[in-house]
Amino acid sequence: MELYNDNQNPNHWSARGSRQEDSSQSPYYRQPTHNPYLDEKFAIASICFGVMSMFCNFLFVFPISMASLGLLFAAMAYRKGKRSSVLLRNGILLSCFGMFVGIGSMISLLRNPQFQAQLAAILNNYIQLYQRMNELSG
Repeated sequence: MELYNDNQNPNHWSARGSRQEDSSQSPYYRQPTHNPYLDEKFAIASICFGVMSMFCNFLFVFPISMASLGLLFAAMAYRKGKRSSVLLRNGILLSCFGMFVGIGSMISLLRNPQFQAQLAAILNNYIQLYQRMNELSG
């Protein structure tokens, strides 16, 4: 194949007999027109909050709030029209599992007599602090 210089543009070289087209017109170099996960932001957020709820089960109320946010984002993704999405289904499963584990750990803590005594002591301290603040302000 012989190369020649286009007379109109001295810096433009091309193969003889080939059609000149830029790479954006070629089917091999086209960029994808959409990101497949761009429309599933709420489903991805649901998965993230579901995973965070499972990892935050060592706190008292935090995993339940994370799981409820995960379920909220899943409901928003469901209303947006992505009903058959795998990400949406996984977000719902992770959020429900995190919520059940959070509720189960909270129930097991509340049944523990040692934890009940600690919780009663903390609540008594808060009640005493509240009464002192009322005496000082009134």
